[in-house]
Amino acid sequence: MNKLYLLLFCFFVSILSCKKQKTNLNDAPILGIDISHYQGNINWKKIKKDGVSFCYAKATQGTSFVDPKFKTNQKQAKKIGLKHGSYHFFMAGKDPRKQADLFIQTVVSLNEGDMIPMLDLEQEGLEHHISAIQFQKDVLLWLSIVEDKLGIKPIIYTNNPFGNTYLTDSKFASYKLWIAEYQVKTPKTPTTWAENGWTIWQRSERGKVYGIQGKNVDHDIVNKKYSLQDIMYTPDLHSQLSNM
Repeated sequence: MNKLYLLLFCFFVSILSCKKQKTNLNDAPILGIDISHYQGNINWKKIKKDGVSFCYAKATQGTSFVDPKFKTNQKQAKKIGLKHGSYHFFMAGKDPRKQADLFIQTVVSLNEGDMIPMLDLEQEGLEHHISAIQFQKDVLLWLSIVEDKLGIKPIIYTNNPFGNTYLTDSKFASYKLWIAEYQVKTPKTPTTWAENGWTIWQRSERGKVYGIQGKNVDHDIVNKKYSLQDIMYTPDLHSQLSNM
């Protein structure tokens, strides 16, 4: 009889354990990475096996730099069925029209299922002295041109201190936020996004994934309020919105 009770006990424990594991898996955040030529040659098959759901590859910087690994990274991500997007590193004091044109010429167009474009705004892009007011005008112009040409609002990448200094215009709140903050349980968002919150969080700049050997990689997660579909390009939806 004691053996029977023991077997029944083990049975119910195993069921509860499986349920708990399933819940944890369902609650797991959607993991992504952002990359550039810095990561070198990538084993893309291993990337997907490591649980990565999406990646963003650097396309351009300033008015003339095209990442030498962009086309390869884009092609390989698409080949293995990984959701992928592209980003531009904005340089203050450089012509925003030329920066937007370079990005558009490099990316060319978006296809259904591509991730929405990202604009990278951070301290390292402030090589030239520029007022916060002028910086915001230039950034808004870049965003407007890219949205007009590619048919969707880009997502803005920044950190809390930079956002509170250089992204105070309320117009930025209409763009999704990709926030960078490390070694915290929950990231702080710039005041401009206090109501809407963040969409993607870069929670580590020293992540490791199989397929990228000897190099750190940025780890990103999607806010549980959103799905991947919310940050992907859907032609029919955006053509409808533009005709409204």
